[in-house]
Amino acid sequence: MGDYRKPLLSLWSTHDYTNLLNWQDESSSIYMNCLAWNPMRTNEFCLDSSNDFVNGQIPLSISEHTKNSCEITLCVYLISNSHLVLCSTNSSVVTCWNTRRNLCLLHWKADSNEICYMTTSKYKLLTGLSIGRLRLWNIENLEVNLGQTNTNDSNYSLTLQDEFQLDDEIISGSFDNTFSIDIVGTSCRSLWYICWTTQRTKIRLVVSHTDRIMGVIPIEDTHIVTSSVDDTIRIYQLEDRNEILRFDTNGLIISDGTLHIFNLLHGQIVLKLHPHTPSITAINVPPN
Repeated sequence: MGDYRKPLLSLWSTHDYTNLLNWQDESSSIYMNCLAWNPMRTNEFCLDSSNDFVNGQIPLSISEHTKNSCEITLCVYLISNSHLVLCSTNSSVVTCWNTRRNLCLLHWKADSNEICYMTTSKYKLLTGLSIGRLRLWNIENLEVNLGQTNTNDSNYSLTLQDEFQLDDEIISGSFDNTFSIDIVGTSCRSLWYICWTTQRTKIRLVVSHTDRIMGVIPIEDTHIVTSSVDDTIRIYQLEDRNEILRFDTNGLIISDGTLHIFNLLHGQIVLKLHPHTPSITAINVPPN
């Protein structure tokens, strides 16, 4: 721990004496006076400084994270709380952040490979892997337990509810309001119908795209729209899971930064925008 000339906090491993972490308050110049470890939790500490009192938490597997390059792959807000964000990484770790306090509240190893798909409902979290594994998590009590500093549950009542193994990397997906039914697209042109209820079934739709499925969008829990690298957009009816409409974009899905808006009922383009010079990789529309 540095003095007033360099208020830097460094964490070292007693196993191989390597530097694991450096932290410094960039917002203001502070003097670090003392540090005390939590006797009940080996990864928590409190820091007394000239301006603040800091309560810190260090990931238990921080040495593992620093040995390998770690990239944030996805971020989603918890629907029940507008300032809690879940972030997934290519090392299959999911972290929960408080965006108001810039604080990591929780992290856990969600699986064994890169998480390439993640979405949430009010009480559920869905993660999809690059190897095709789909996991459903129960996060109903997560928000309540995160606010309790004296909880003895290290996982904050976060539980794995169910999982399915699909055929390849999970690229996109859509779910109903109750989060009991999912439609998932994979990188090997498959479109899967997943039922998480007591029936617990997965059905691969027979009619699908000829290339990677890049997007799945629901329409009022009755239909879904899918897009693919094969330049086609298709509409499926969820009741019988049959394809009811297909039209070719005629090469308009290209990488010049243009954005095309289609009328799905007539299969026609109604508006063309050019917001970017490079290719557009993601589009998101606010719920309101």
